Amino acid sequence: MKITDLKCAVIGHNPVVRITTDEGVTGYGEVESFKPYLKPHVLFYRSYILGEDPTFMSSEHSVHLRHFWCRSSHLRHGGSP
Repeated sequence: MKITDLKCAVIGHNPVVRITTDEGVTGYGEVESFKPYLKPHVLFYRSYILGEDPTFMSSEHSVHLRHFWCRSSHLRHGGSP
């Protein structure tokens, strides 16, 4: 199974992410609160995610995701990169 598409839309005030696979499986995820800055972040990683196996999460992937979320949270609160 490979990811073939990733989209993000702001519905109401909440970003919703849709991931589609080559086997016809589609998954949705909604952010819990108003975060308009999140859509560009999600779409930035689109090219890195396409072609990946959605069921695979190595420790390396986990570290990269934690770094991304911690860094973006820091920047949202006025920190420097």
